[in-house]
Amino acid sequence: MKKYFSLLISLVVLLSLVLSVASAPVQGIITGFRIDVEPEKVAPGSIFTIQIEAAAFTGQMFDVYLSTDGYASGTNRIKELARGVKVVDVLVKPPGVYVNLTLMMPEDVEPGSGYYIKITDDGGSSWAVSDEMEVLDPTEYYID
Repeated sequence: MKKYFSLLISLVVLLSLVLSVASAPVQGIITGFRIDVEPEKVAPGSIFTIQIEAAAFTGQMFDVYLSTDGYASGTNRIKELARGVKVVDVLVKPPGVYVNLTLMMPEDVEPGSGYYIKITDDGGSSWAVSDEMEVLDPTEYYID
């Protein structure tokens, strides 16, 4: 009898744990999505675009930051590039449903590598991050 009672208690505890996890709502950008940046090398004051799958968003608006680390966190944000962007305003329909946004690299960003674009749609609880990008030295590049 003790064996069955112990199994019953174990089953109730296990079931309550499963139900608590299953009913938790998804909030924020879904971890694992990467931001595509084109071009990957940008001079200060130049325009670049970012793209991310629309499935990454659970919120309706998002913020975009320039950072000096590639961690999926709000660390080392040096510039706010966009705030309160509505997902529906920058959503591109088929062939793939993704968000496309054109941004300008701030002119006061120091040239060098090790920059990343970070996006959050829940006030900073979860983040999507780009691959590393480079800010070019504008004195070394010119157009003929």
